[in-house]
Amino acid sequence: MILALPQQAADALQDMHNQGRIHGHVTPASFFTRPNEAHLGFPDLLLGYNEQSNPIEATGISLYMAPEQWYGTLVPATDQYALAISTYQPLTWRAPFQGTQEQMRNQHLHTIPQRPGVFNTHIPSAVDSVVLRALSKKPGKCPTK
Repeated sequence: MILALPQQAADALQDMHNQGRIHGHVTPASFFTRPNEAHLGFPDLLLGYNEQSNPIEATGISLYMAPEQWYGTLVPATDQYALAISTYQPLTWRAPFQGTQEQMRNQHLHTIPQRPGVFNTHIPSAVDSVVLRALSKKPGKCPTK
């Protein structure tokens, strides 16, 4: 069930990307839930988006900022990176990067996080691979760890 929510989030972001838009502020607070009439007890996930906000100035959400975002660039992978961090946390009960703003910036730019399965042995290796790929330092590239 926990992986169904990131899938819904990924689908919502893909719809946005298909329209030529990039969210740029993806955090867990970007999503809202509503009851799912077809599957009682299982929520539908809705993506909130503010056209007026500037995703390049998102310094308050440094935990979720993709490497390219620190340099003022947005690409669809920027949203995927933030979604991967939003997925990493509930899977492991910890953030992949921690510290001061400057330490987190350095980690986002240079550190490959440990695979989620290190902290939660119930996570399938396929999930580890997907999360680490989305956390790649260069959009479209796989991490080496």
